[in-house]
Amino acid sequence: MKFIYQGKSSKGGVYRILNTSNGRQYIGSTHRFKTRWTAHQKDLTNGNHHCKFLQRDFDKCGTDSFIFEIIEVVEILLEKKEAKEKRYDIEDATIKKAVEIFGREEVYNSYLDVRRREYKPNVIESRKHMSTLMTELYKDPERLKQASDFSKKRWEGHSANITVTNKNTGESVLIDKPLKTWCKERNIDYRAFHLMVRGKTKSSSGWFLGHAEPVYTSQKGQIRKPLSKEHRAKIAGSKYKGTAFVLPCGKEVVIGESVKDFCREHNLSYSTTTKYLKLIASST
Repeated sequence: MKFIYQGKSSKGGVYRILNTSNGRQYIGSTHRFKTRWTAHQKDLTNGNHHCKFLQRDFDKCGTDSFIFEIIEVVEILLEKKEAKEKRYDIEDATIKKAVEIFGREEVYNSYLDVRRREYKPNVIESRKHMSTLMTELYKDPERLKQASDFSKKRWEGHSANITVTNKNTGESVLIDKPLKTWCKERNIDYRAFHLMVRGKTKSSSGWFLGHAEPVYTSQKGQIRKPLSKEHRAKIAGSKYKGTAFVLPCGKEVVIGESVKDFCREHNLSYSTTTKYLKLIASST
């Protein structure tokens, strides 16, 4: 993807991604053009861009057919909130103008009203509703015991008899307590350290697993392998397709192909909803 920045890569405003093969375009706004371009390029290359219409054309036409270009710069002299609102106003007007001139099928954007993306009118009601559903589930003593046993097993698996070594001091330590407690005592970021313990990263905060320091390889220029359709469907929660779900308004609906899309459509928490569905599935 070519980036036409005209010396304004560090500024913010409204941009478009143009498909030179068929003339279709995606219009967006950002506080920093270079950062947003990098994010778009990464998501499209990995095959997980949020705009499926754009992703399909990218897969079909290839990266060389797309250009990221700046439409209008919004000066950063404004307050952060004011600058954001101004970018939204310009983006909204640009999308509607593009649809009027070229037609709806020539614009990749899912929403013509850009503020619709942040529209979540029932967040508080949805949280209360999901809290009620989870409370009802955990009234069952057997389910509560299962959750407690699973949590204990999980923490023991992450913490029992793990040896870590500090590459700066050479100190080796046997962790014989909960990992979170150990990290807190040493003022270490638990989330990053937990990823290292799970094997997701090779080191964290100067520590690595075992006594032998791992071999580090350069990640620069490497491209992630695109996820398969089956893996994408699994991540989206397709295994819950056809499951009945009661919305906060009391209406019963059936979940479609994607739990993520279902939660986005009904303003529900994805993590809490999947946890609830998992518990329901385990009891049937």
